[in-house]
Amino acid sequence: MENEITKSIGTLIFRVALGFTFVMHGFQKAFLIGPAAEGAAFAKMGIPAPELSAYFTIGAELIGGTLLILGLGTRFAAAAIAIAMAGAFIFVHINDPFITDQKTGAGFEYVFVLGMAAIMFILTGGGRYSLDSFFSRNKA
Repeated sequence: MENEITKSIGTLIFRVALGFTFVMHGFQKAFLIGPAAEGAAFAKMGIPAPELSAYFTIGAELIGGTLLILGLGTRFAAAAIAIAMAGAFIFVHINDPFITDQKTGAGFEYVFVLGMAAIMFILTGGGRYSLDSFFSRNKA
């Protein structure tokens, strides 16, 4: 029993930390940079449909991150985040080295780890201490 509790607490901590990370990135894009400027930056990077991609990324990070924190619609939120991270890798970081170059800032390990973390939550769900679990236990 103790092992299940520690696994559940670990899942909760990791889910909240990942969600918080994405909320902060989404907040930055939505309110500090702004969707229009983010779309313009996406266009310069050659990202297809840059304005739409910017809004999708902002939504995935801000809304998806919030849902991860709550553990609500965890798999759906994680899928949106994984898609955003796949896009970041394919359209921005694909030619970068794995380890971030200290001079250029180029590297894809951060995007890789965040994407893999999102995939983990697609596969596992939000865990015992999530709203998904609460609602599934309390169905009539």
